[in-house]
Amino acid sequence: MFLHLYRKEILDTIGSSRFMLVFLMCCALVILSLFIGAADQNRAQKEHDTSVAQMAETAKQQVSYQALGMWGMFKVYRPPSPLFVFARGVEEASGNNSVVSIFQEPKLQDSRFSVDPIHAQLSTLDFVFVVKVIVALLALMLTFDLINGEQERGTLKLVLSNPVPRTTLILAKIAGAWSALVVPLLIPALIGVLGILVAGGVEWGADHWMRIITMVFATVLYVSVFVSFGVFVSCIVSRPSNAFLVLVLIWLAVVWVMPGVALYAATEISDVAAAYEIDRKKGEIDREWYRESAAQQAEWLRRNPGHDSVPVDVQGEINGDLQKEAQKKKSRIDEAHAADVSYRDSLVMRISRVSPAAAFDNIMLGLAMTGVDRQQAFLSEVKEFRNAFQRYVGQKMMQERKYQLDGGAVSYHSGLDLSGMPRITFEDAPFGRDVSALWPDFAVLILLLFLFTFGSVWAFLHYDVH
Repeated sequence: MFLHLYRKEILDTIGSSRFMLVFLMCCALVILSLFIGAADQNRAQKEHDTSVAQMAETAKQQVSYQALGMWGMFKVYRPPSPLFVFARGVEEASGNNSVVSIFQEPKLQDSRFSVDPIHAQLSTLDFVFVVKVIVALLALMLTFDLINGEQERGTLKLVLSNPVPRTTLILAKIAGAWSALVVPLLIPALIGVLGILVAGGVEWGADHWMRIITMVFATVLYVSVFVSFGVFVSCIVSRPSNAFLVLVLIWLAVVWVMPGVALYAATEISDVAAAYEIDRKKGEIDREWYRESAAQQAEWLRRNPGHDSVPVDVQGEINGDLQKEAQKKKSRIDEAHAADVSYRDSLVMRISRVSPAAAFDNIMLGLAMTGVDRQQAFLSEVKEFRNAFQRYVGQKMMQERKYQLDGGAVSYHSGLDLSGMPRITFEDAPFGRDVSALWPDFAVLILLLFLFTFGSVWAFLHYDVH
């Protein structure tokens, strides 16, 4: 019985002009979004490789190690996510590099939006945007009159005049609508992925394929929520026109309004300090240790009247101890600020999860490695690298200073010898760790799917056919 009804729903849907419109839109938008994503992925990778190579040459050509360490000329670059093709996230909105120097605190800079602001003005067309916004609306267009439309046409009464269990009928209708949307979505997605692989330029390993498979599952789950929700509203709102209006208003709320409201509410509750306030506190610490350094060196000269200047090794000892203490104070500020930001972000996630669109966004950005977490992980890696960079450059600067005091002239005709300089290594989190952090978002989608499906069955069992 179920298969017979399911086949009938599929044939009726495929034969409609509405299905053809949905199919063509899905094909065009999904394939276009993936090809645009692949082109931007290749562009970002080439820019990263070129920037890294140019930075290596620029660092080598500095006039001294002091210039390298203190003038803010050395940068490290964040590699683009290999799955940037599917979800841009904050990849282009956040900076792709950070200056590393002795005195300057690392921070991300030079985002694509700041360098080329036109991209910030226009909406981004990626796979996540197409599914989250457009496919969700198409799901509602396919289902808003699934029950009440048949009621108006009189076909529902005719069908139920036969010995057809209502539960079987409503589940067949949900399954038919689901198939009519998921198949037109997955077919162009498969074509797009195959086209990307054939064109080349992206390298996906086993970890990436596991992420892609999980993203497909999340996409199907998200679409299923809107299909079941559309059927539910079709069961409880008698007129199709009213049902469509209700669905569009709710779609606007959950996709566009609620995530923004969640961010505003969490920001007001958490009261995170502004970036300029953090910089001001750190600047005061730097000025404090500089004044203390001058005072200690003056005290050393007072106690050692036979010296015209403080020896390099004494300067290094004084400045080294003061810098370590200053670094500890700034680290405590960073840790407190990071804790505040982490609390605000977790609060945003908890509040925004009432929207399936926000839960889907969290899943896709987490799996595609284009969310805030990856940017923060890179910045943390830069801060660790900066400590090693400071030790390396500090030793080189002391050698330069000692050589100058001995009467030598520092000159690097063939460039700085950077063979011993530490290198930054940034590795993405493994698939297992990322997916385990996303279980609340998966749980939200599964719970909503169950509630709307159960609600559709319950409403149809009590539906008044006349």
